[in-house]
Order: sequence, then C-alpha cells, then structure tokens
Amino acid sequence: MRWLLRDLSYSLRVLRRRPGSSTVAILTLALGIGATTAALSVINVAVLRPVPYPNPEELAEISMEVRDQNARVRSISPSIGEMRRWMSDTRVFSKVAAWAFGPTLVVDDGVQFERVRSLHVKLVTEQYFDMLGVRPDVGRGFTTDDMSDGAERVVLLGHGYWKRRFGGDRSVIGRVLNLKGEPTIVVGVLPRTFFQNQRELEEARLDDVQIWLPLRVTGLDMFKRGTSSHVSGRLRSGSDLQAARAELSESTNQLVQEIEGLAPATPELTSFSSLARQNV
Repeated sequence: MRWLLRDLSYSLRVLRRRPGSSTVAILTLALGIGATTAALSVINVAVLRPVPYPNPEELAEISMEVRDQNARVRSISPSIGEMRRWMSDTRVFSKVAAWAFGPTLVVDDGVQFERVRSLHVKLVTEQYFDMLGVRPDVGRGFTTDDMSDGAERVVLLGHGYWKRRFGGDRSVIGRVLNLKGEPTIVVGVLPRTFFQNQRELEEARLDDVQIWLPLRVTGLDMFKRGTSSHVSGRLRSGSDLQAARAELSESTNQLVQEIEGLAPATPELTSFSSLARQNV
C-alpha cells in the first residue's frame, strides 16, 4: 500500500509539471480503450453471445414499408392476415410466426392468485416455438386449432414460473387456471434454457413470470397493420433474404388486389444477427 501511494504521488507531480504531454497521453489512452471496448462488444454479441436459437442466421424479422399521406416512408408491422398468407404460400420460409406482449393478468389456481404484468405475458402464433427451434419440456406447444377464436383457452408456462408456482410438478398439464376471469387449461411447460431474447437470457431469474397464450386475431383486425405484434420467419436451407423479399412482395401485391382497403406496401427483412449487433 505504501508503494502504491508513493507511485500515485509521483504520477500527480509529473502531470503538474508537463500538462500538455500528459493530456495527449491520457486522450490517446482513452481513445484506445474506447476502440477496444467497442470491438469487444461486437465480438461478444456476434461470437461469444450469439442469438440464443439454433441456426440464427436463418431467422429474419419482417416489417412493411408504407407511404403516408405526405409521401413519407414508414416502417410498420405486417398484419396477421398477411403473415398467414405467407405461411400458406411461402417457398423460401420453413416457418413464419408472430408475437406480441399480452395484457396484465390475474392468475388464480384455486389456492392463491397473483397479478402478472404485461411484460411477462406473451401472445404467439402456432409456429412461433418451432420457428425458434424450441420444444416444451412438458406437454405440447400451440396448434392451429388453438388460434381459433372459439377454441378452448390454453396456456404454456415458462420454466421458472412453473418451478416457483407449481414446484415443478409435471401433473400441472391439464390443470385449469383462471386467467383474468377465464378458465384456461395448462398444455405445456417451456424449457429452462428458453428465453425470447438475449436480454432475458442475461437477466434470467427463477422467479421471472412467463405466461404464453395463443395470439388470436379475427374479423376486421386480421388485416390491420402497425399493431403491437411482430412477425418473423425462418428461411429454408439455401434461401436468402433477397429471395424472401421478392416472394413476400409478390404475395403482398396479390393481397392488395384481393383485400379492400389494404394499402400497397413493401416487405423488408432484417436478419436476427443484424438486430443483435444493432443492440450492442
């Protein structure tokens, strides 16, 4: 400790005697550290902490570019109707899915109840987990029938919530929970290693609540763009973003002719890897 204080005192005396050269040295050192930190951040995201899904280079987020009344281009989310057309017509995507944050819920299992914030409630379409390469640890995922408006209400539980609330009891499958006043059947539990994005992966705690519900959209809302939902797809092996963009544009143009009031739009795709680098 004595030697450290002596070195610190000597360094301060040198700084006072040669302020000019000292300033240049400090700035050079700061720039070097900053550049190194930025480079390591990119490497950390792109290599050491990749997107937490199998073959992330095949995943892309899909948005729509439209022109407003002032001819300005805006980027908005596709409609669920467009997503479903792409699901049925696509040759370049193996899976296409949508997700959105759900409402704040009161979960009642007949013994106790708790309020679950919207941030921890997710709504997804049936191909969402398959698109990300995720299978439930217990039970099943969502099906096309689960997305129907009149279908039985079902729910998937996050692994941490299942462990905390139900003690990891596998017999929870088939149990009826009351979610916001609606009887809802537990059909599956997601694996402990599944998180929707890198931030959730880094900040994961056992008591994080995750409630997953079907994203049901019907009627006039089916072709409403710019909602809170997000649409993504997994490219087939050998396909690329350019081919996918061309296919989605053709499909969208056909829909514009078929659906009254649906404005022309240009699909835009961004790879999950690029999104990860943008969030460094």
